Amino acid sequence: QSVALSPGANTITVVAKDASTAQNATTVSITVNYTPPDTTGPAVAITSHVNNQTVTSSPITVAGSASESGLGDNGVSSVTVHGLTATGGTASGSATANWSQSVALNPGANTITVIAKDASAAQNATTVSITINYNPPDTTGPAVAITSHSNNQTVTSSPITVAGTASDSGLGNDGI
Repeated sequence: QSVALSPGANTITVVAKDASTAQNATTVSITVNYTPPDTTGPAVAITSHVNNQTVTSSPITVAGSASESGLGDNGVSSVTVHGLTATGGTASGSATANWSQSVALNPGANTITVIAKDASAAQNATTVSITINYNPPDTTGPAVAITSHSNNQTVTSSPITVAGTASDSGLGNDGI
């Protein structure tokens, strides 16, 4: 007979009756303790930065927490951020791992993925991601060219009219 178990102590009772008219019965009970396997990864939170945040400097430090409290309490064996091992990414039992990792960004949208694994034999994992938008500041001045007169040119009249071009096609494209 198949018996479904609940986590914890389970009493299983078997009654056997004979075929006599009296239907003599014997009852036997056993207790089975069921501890289900840990199939849940750690709880993970990213506390610095927030999803869809725009930043103007790189690298940034991404930080957060991970814990395995509850089913299993096996501890946190590792936290990786953007594929790099995070500092402080381990914890024992139900303790919390407070982790951080520096991440270099590319201009535009950057998806940052955090993976926390527990210390169970199954290495249950939880993955969370955020997007950080990197908008680097414009640090390049405009391009300037003098088209009328040339360097070290000798002139015989004054005043002169100096002409040229200036354009700002750099990162900010802010104009002149």
